[in-house]
Amino acid sequence: MKLTLSERLSMNQARNPSRSNLHLPAFLALKEEIRQAINDGWTKHQIWSTLYEENKLVCSYVWFLNLCRRYVADDPVERNRAGAMPNRQGADSNSNGFNYHASYNKEELI
Repeated sequence: MKLTLSERLSMNQARNPSRSNLHLPAFLALKEEIRQAINDGWTKHQIWSTLYEENKLVCSYVWFLNLCRRYVADDPVERNRAGAMPNRQGADSNSNGFNYHASYNKEELI
C-alpha cells in the first residue's frame, strides 16, 4: 500500500525533528547578558566567540547575528533588517522625497 504525502511527511518528522528553533532557547536565556555586553562596547563577534568556546551557544556566527537583530536590537532600523518591512507612504503623500513629473518646464531647462 502506498503512503500519502502527509503520512510520509509525518514519518520523516518523527525520524528527523525540526532544527529550525534549535538554538533559540539558549540564545533567549543569554539575551540580557548579550545585550549588556553589546552596551558595554564588546563586538558581536567577540561575544559569539566567547559563548561558542564556552559551549553556551553552538550556532554559527551568521545565525547569531540574525538572532541579535531579531531579539536584542534596540534600534528600529536594525530590527527592520531582520525581516519586518518598514511603513511605506503612498505615492500621493506629502513627503520630501523625490517626485518624478513627466512634464517639464522649458524655462527651467534653459
